[in-house]
Amino acid sequence: MTTKIAFRIQGVPLGWALTDLSSAVAELCDRDEAEHVSIIGTLTKAAEHNVRSQVAVVQFTPKLPSFLKRVLDDETGEMTEHKQLQDGSVLVFDRNFWGLTPLYCPDGELSVDIIAVTGLDGNAYGSWASRKVNAIWLRDFLPKDLPKCRVLTFGYNTKLSLDSNYRFDHFCDELLNALKRSRASDEASSRPLVLLGHSYGTRLITRCICQCKLSDDPSFTAILEWTRVVVFFGAVHRGMKTDDIEEYLKSNFPESIARLRMVEDLRAGNAAALSNLQDFVNLTSGFLVISVHETRKAKTLVNTSVDSNTESATTQPKRDIWRRIGKLYTPVEETSAVIGLPSDSEIAIPSNSDHSNIAKFDSPTDPVYQEILYHLKAIQEKPSPTPSYLASLLQVGAVPATDKRAFHPTGLYRQRVIQIDEDLGVPNNQMEFPQTPSLLRIATSILEEVRSTAKFDAGDIELLDQTDAATRTARRFLTLLSAGRYASPEKQHQSRRIVASVLQIRQSLIGIIDLLDPITHGIDYPLTHGPDSEHIYVQLRHVKLPLTMRHVLADIQQSMNAANNELERTLHDVEVSSPQLQTTLATPKLGEAATRMASSWSRYIPSSQDNVKWIPSDCLYFPVGSENEADRESEGWIQSVLRLFTKSEAKKLKLRPRRFGVVDYNDRQEKVMVEFRPYPDSARANPETAGGGDSSTASTEYKARRWAIERLARTLLANSSASDNAKFPCVPLRYLADMSASSTPSFALVYSANGIYALDEIMQDHYAPHLTERIRLALSYAQALASLHTVDMVHGSFNTENLYLHFAHRPTGPESISDAETLLAGFEVTRNFGWSSDKLDVEDPDRRLYLHPKRLVAGQDKERQQPVFDLFGLGMVLTELGLWKRLRSLPGYPVWGKDHDRQLFGRSKRKVFKGETSSESLGDFYANIIAYCLEKGPDPLVSKEESREPVDDEFLSAQKSLRIVKLLQECARRMLDGVQPSMNERIHSGMTLVE
Repeated sequence: MTTKIAFRIQGVPLGWALTDLSSAVAELCDRDEAEHVSIIGTLTKAAEHNVRSQVAVVQFTPKLPSFLKRVLDDETGEMTEHKQLQDGSVLVFDRNFWGLTPLYCPDGELSVDIIAVTGLDGNAYGSWASRKVNAIWLRDFLPKDLPKCRVLTFGYNTKLSLDSNYRFDHFCDELLNALKRSRASDEASSRPLVLLGHSYGTRLITRCICQCKLSDDPSFTAILEWTRVVVFFGAVHRGMKTDDIEEYLKSNFPESIARLRMVEDLRAGNAAALSNLQDFVNLTSGFLVISVHETRKAKTLVNTSVDSNTESATTQPKRDIWRRIGKLYTPVEETSAVIGLPSDSEIAIPSNSDHSNIAKFDSPTDPVYQEILYHLKAIQEKPSPTPSYLASLLQVGAVPATDKRAFHPTGLYRQRVIQIDEDLGVPNNQMEFPQTPSLLRIATSILEEVRSTAKFDAGDIELLDQTDAATRTARRFLTLLSAGRYASPEKQHQSRRIVASVLQIRQSLIGIIDLLDPITHGIDYPLTHGPDSEHIYVQLRHVKLPLTMRHVLADIQQSMNAANNELERTLHDVEVSSPQLQTTLATPKLGEAATRMASSWSRYIPSSQDNVKWIPSDCLYFPVGSENEADRESEGWIQSVLRLFTKSEAKKLKLRPRRFGVVDYNDRQEKVMVEFRPYPDSARANPETAGGGDSSTASTEYKARRWAIERLARTLLANSSASDNAKFPCVPLRYLADMSASSTPSFALVYSANGIYALDEIMQDHYAPHLTERIRLALSYAQALASLHTVDMVHGSFNTENLYLHFAHRPTGPESISDAETLLAGFEVTRNFGWSSDKLDVEDPDRRLYLHPKRLVAGQDKERQQPVFDLFGLGMVLTELGLWKRLRSLPGYPVWGKDHDRQLFGRSKRKVFKGETSSESLGDFYANIIAYCLEKGPDPLVSKEESREPVDDEFLSAQKSLRIVKLLQECARRMLDGVQPSMNERIHSGMTLVE
């Protein structure tokens, strides 16, 4: 017959099997009992990383060795037995199971650590072992269902029958240090962690998790970061009924003040416990909580000693005998056992057990066990961190297969968006925020809003800049992650490190949103005040960040920087299929570049280089009659335009996206290129406002749109100047104007036209340059677009008419193109990633050729602008560059056809490029790049088996533009063979990857 009492044997030599241990135990027994003693159980490597031995958990059959009788009879559990073997090894026998005890640890790769913490007066083995069958589910059920898990129990000295001075803090320190030792290796420290707690053990877990948050020790920080699931059995979060236990202690251990105080702390209303619970709740967005609560009542402890109150009874040294045979009651109510988190963060499971048996399962078919197993399997079976999975971790409202929680402030943010729209009077059919916005998008948007609409002192500005830079640096690393295969089966711990860093970034983004969202409410949006005001954008509020907020924001910024640094270190350690990661990560002064990038778009920095100047619309003149735009380089053109353009002629002009003309302002005349940004009639401004005067009386929709165009103008000014903030090449912006009096009210973006020619003009007027020049132009425009995406902007209208060349002298032929500078314009529908898109229809059928199919829908059903939509336009532009003809000028172009027919025609022309890529042919590779842009083919350098998953989040999908730059660089390299050295040098000049 097997004894049901389980013993732990520590110090078992490595390499031993159970048969070896059984033989060693037999040698320790008396000769007459040796043949009657054998063991059954498990033998597992010690939990601690630096301990070179095994631990056995065994039961003896058919009888217990006599040398263990003292250990068995010891009620306190303190007794241990040490036996030295002939080889010098020392076996340590006990049944208290204090500290960590491994129950299961397979050879090979491990996917999760599961650690079970027992409760008050509990045994780290018996608390989880069935009373009906000889089984403990942690060892006998769980490993069969989760074969790659490591299972350990944690016990500590809370025996009520043993008087000691141990306190709650001591137990917490023991648990934390034990976790640290068991996860000391690099591989173990980045392994997902599941914590199970019963009764008093649940309070230990909540306290330890809070201490990990406060600790500077990276080992404790890793514990918090890698905790994925916390399972509570009969949790005493808000206390339990302890009257019977207190009476037991007072009766049998009247001098045991420490033990009594420990039990008294479990009463309801413990202020320290409630405060710790609140701290724990603030951390639960990083893991799932499962709360199992009892539904069956238990019996109270009752003193069963005969006549225990008589004088004779009290004089006896024997202690009173107490048994659970009293009245039925519920020790821990559901209101205490269940925290009350949202259903996507906490799963409450009722158990048909009492408080003592709630953590015991008699069969793997137990419904509570199956429910817990369902959620633990998500951890065990988690896939490698693919780009789409990483993106899902940063998606508001998204519930990844391995992460059953959603970000709680989703509803709050959507309500905030609705409120902002209402405050600005923006109709729902004009602006729209996404239904599932990215955390990166929200955090960047809020930082941008805070920093561009309020005045701060220098210290606050620096902190906000650094925080914004940290978010943009994080986005950049996340973009790079989706660019290559960075995890392999041999390096799963590196994959887990990547996921941990992304989760840390997620927590930081949530912190930014929670912290800064409240101070954005009620911010006055930028307006221009005063008719004589030359450079006032907004009636800015003076805001000073509270000291506490500064400290919290500084901590968040440091946490995100730490995650960024960890990502950078990990990416350097990981083998990738493409050299892109190594090349890009070598960029120096990443933080400084990100800070400059942040400042160039978000915060208004007064300077002489980025003054937004509004001019009256009647300062603009356009060629009419005998004059035309193509003659703008001819002598006397400016004077002729000024003479012929009259009010009557102005009324005949129809709105076009672009016009070349003349501006006459402050006694200065110059050639300009003007782009128009229409707005609805409902937002039409009065004449005083349109002329740059006081807009305080204008409609709220007009204010919002005027602010948006000024905000865009500041960015264009910063990037058309020679400042360090310039991140993408654009045509120099000169003025803004409001054409409110025209039949279609519009804002006008007025650019300098000196030496500026549109690409469509050059294609029409000049012979085709050499193929190497065309690939240089293709690469330059792709780099410009990637640069635009790098600063979180979507162009929205990428076509040949919005791409420009700047010539120092008037172009005379195709050879002049080699000296031209490539520039972008056509920003009339450009937006920042964090902001919405106008949904006005593009009416010109030839321009609709370049629009992504999802933007062709009429009315308000079209999708908001995204980076991949720009790349669709780039695909059409690449086709035209390769052919050196506008698609609409080719034979067979369906002038009167539908949008689908024109786009089908444009896509089909990529097939003209065939064969090997060389100096005389763009070849199949160029055609495949175009197909990749048009979403009609995979990455040309990636096989179908290795094809990258699509990434929906626009912050990460912008990576595709960088990838296209790399592909065009490769196309250029393939053309270098046999090319003249001078041409070779020009191609190389355009092959520096946009960082």
